[in-house]
Amino acid sequence: MNFERPSDEARLMIAVRPKGAGLVIGQGRELLSRVRYLSRSDTPMEVWTDAEHARRIRDIPELASFVGPLHATEDGLADDSGRFRLRFGVPAPFDTAAYAVVFLCDLEESVSQRWYDHARQCGSLVNDADVPHRCDFDVPALHRDGPVRIGISTSGTAPGMAGRLRKEIALALPPQTGDAVRRFASLRPWNKTTWGRPRLRRLARKASIRELAALDTGDELRARRVLAAAEPNGHVVLIGAGPGDPEMLTLEALRWLSRADLIVADRLVAKAMREGLEGLTTAQWRTVNKPRGGATHGQRELERWTSEAAREGKTVVRLKSGDCGFFARTGEELLCYRELGIEVTVVAGVSAIHASSAAAQIPLTWRGYADRVKVVTAVGRDDSEPIAPGYDASCTLVILMGVKVIRRLVERLVASGHPPDISAAVIEKASTTDERVFTGSLRDLPDIVARNGVTAPATIVVGHVVAAAVGDTAEATAAAGHDVG
Repeated sequence: MNFERPSDEARLMIAVRPKGAGLVIGQGRELLSRVRYLSRSDTPMEVWTDAEHARRIRDIPELASFVGPLHATEDGLADDSGRFRLRFGVPAPFDTAAYAVVFLCDLEESVSQRWYDHARQCGSLVNDADVPHRCDFDVPALHRDGPVRIGISTSGTAPGMAGRLRKEIALALPPQTGDAVRRFASLRPWNKTTWGRPRLRRLARKASIRELAALDTGDELRARRVLAAAEPNGHVVLIGAGPGDPEMLTLEALRWLSRADLIVADRLVAKAMREGLEGLTTAQWRTVNKPRGGATHGQRELERWTSEAAREGKTVVRLKSGDCGFFARTGEELLCYRELGIEVTVVAGVSAIHASSAAAQIPLTWRGYADRVKVVTAVGRDDSEPIAPGYDASCTLVILMGVKVIRRLVERLVASGHPPDISAAVIEKASTTDERVFTGSLRDLPDIVARNGVTAPATIVVGHVVAAAVGDTAEATAAAGHDVG
């Protein structure tokens, strides 16, 4: 058969049990990296280097965990188990048939080429650090947790980024991931039974890492109890999606989203999140619209979608803007699902309150200007007007859902005692690429919103902290005269 040569970017990512040891020759940072990699992979090795690098190799914690203490020999270092040996110098090419892989690190060009040609003739795979045309394979950045191995490759194009990505992934993995895999593996024999196979698959997909790590699988009876618990039970998860940037989702939220069968989201949330979550979840998405005057109908519709799916045994994520605890109808939904006997979990999110103040760099409390915060909504149930809060010089007022009614909102605030010239800010689409921040006096807010075409979602902040943050010396100095802790 006539096969075309694969492109330079082509990589077949496989996990191989090496049939021999690793041979590492050379010096520099890459040599230490190769020793660390082989140690993490539990692969015996022979290393050829100088005395300076030998001292540094002794300090590699992964090597110490793999082979234990090293002792001096006539020509270098060795361990007691026979899995590690170090010799000084750069050897002339010798038979590498006993070595599955050969690593060349910062050798002279002629020496490196000679070693590469010789090792290939002996049937060994060779990696010459930072010399792509003498690399038969890449060295991935490796994360290890018990039986779990995660290798990150950039197809030889940007190896420095592979380590960065490894750290990002390691931070995102739940604690006890290795324990969870080890415990789950003990149930593997049940995968061969008609009764156990679908339950194991459901358990792997639905259970949290924490639950899997705590599996009690000591005998057949216990195993049957574990698998019986994997029967399909509906579950609703109320998740605070944050202000719009998918990177501001919590790790717990991401884990639930990856296990969801159905995601029910408000229109603004779905628009901001769906593209950012592509690849994380294969769940079906349903978007509910809550237009002015029709929010209650939209709420009843999403509750129906969610409860019907949960009754079918599905894991349903109800994705809410900001945090579930602020004006998100969470209470109504909790009562609905509890009355139907559906299990509910609530996952906190980054509130628009905090994201907006951070985006505008306006601390909501500030010693000398404000020692408390009041959060209100500009639109009540069925688009009613909530009672406007009274003025408190030592309090920062944060208003949600106020942009569409900004002129009427300002009129009501002034009528309730707020000075028309007190500083205020409107933060539009905080944390997204469309984020904008505008500041001015309270009386000017309607014109600022109209002139700049500000649209929802947006957060309004009113108080002396705004003046202090933007450097309005006169107002900030006057506010500091208040008795604020």
